[in-house]
Formats: sequence, C-alpha cells, structure tokens
Amino acid sequence: MDLENVHIEFTTAAEYAQLAAELHKQCFDSPWGEASFRSALTIPGTIAQFLSKNEIPVGFALYRQMQEEAEVLTFCVLPKLRRGGIGRQLLDTGIEYFRQARVRAIFLEVNAANNSAIELYKNSGFIQIGRRKGYYSGGNGRQDALILKLSCADSIQPKNNEKTD
Repeated sequence: MDLENVHIEFTTAAEYAQLAAELHKQCFDSPWGEASFRSALTIPGTIAQFLSKNEIPVGFALYRQMQEEAEVLTFCVLPKLRRGGIGRQLLDTGIEYFRQARVRAIFLEVNAANNSAIELYKNSGFIQIGRRKGYYSGGNGRQDALILKLSCADSIQPKNNEKTD
C-alpha cells in the first residue's frame, strides 16, 4: 500500500470514542463499545492514536501510560488494508511517541493465534515474556494471550543533569 497521504493523530479527547468503536467493530469479533472507549479515555494516561489514509481513518491504537511504562490496550487496522504497512507505521509512530515521553518499556497482550500481529510486534523488537492460558474467547473456543514487552530504556538518552546507572 502507498503510505503517502497518511495522517497520524494522538488524542485524549473522549469525543473520539465513537470513531474508535466503529473501527474496532470492523476489526474484532468481540469489539469494545463506544462507552468502553469513552470511559477509557477519561482515565489519566490513556491516549488514542488514529491513522488516516486520504483523510479516511483506517487504523488506531489505544495506550495507557503509567510513569515509565506503557501498555497497548488495543491495536487495529481495517482488515482490507492489513499487511500493507499501515500497522507498521501506526506501531512505529506509537513506539516513538513513548520513547519521546521517556517510557522505558511497552507491554501488550496478543492472541496466540494472531500470527500476523505477533510477527509485526516481534519485528518491532517486542519479546514474549509470558502467556495467559485461555485469556481470549471466540469462535474457536478459548485462546491463549501472549504477553509481549518492548524495552525502550536503551534508546532513552539521559537529560544533562541525570546520572546513568
């Protein structure tokens, strides 16, 4: 996919809850509703990231940052646009956002059966640190969740007055 005419926006505004819910519904069998996104966006440290192509929203991520750690709460790209670089651009921009915010680690959970997402995350440097048995439910019964972590500490430069370990 041509990655020109792409716009990425980060927001904490709850009025984006409806858009998030609409995109999520197109991407997941058990989507979150608008009320869930609206509630999440009122929690301090929660931020949504939207990626639009030619002014049409095609993907988004929802994160929560707590001090020097961040968690990917949900991440999706419209099914017809997957494997075209949108997810990579969305994820890379999110990682850079948190590196700039001096986050030391980013965590996420991914369905163990979602090989495309696992490949995306591992190619971005995430490593598996755990597994939750039967975490997801769906048409194929219970699925495990893999717990992944990206260490950002190596890329954070100390401020002039900070000591390094």
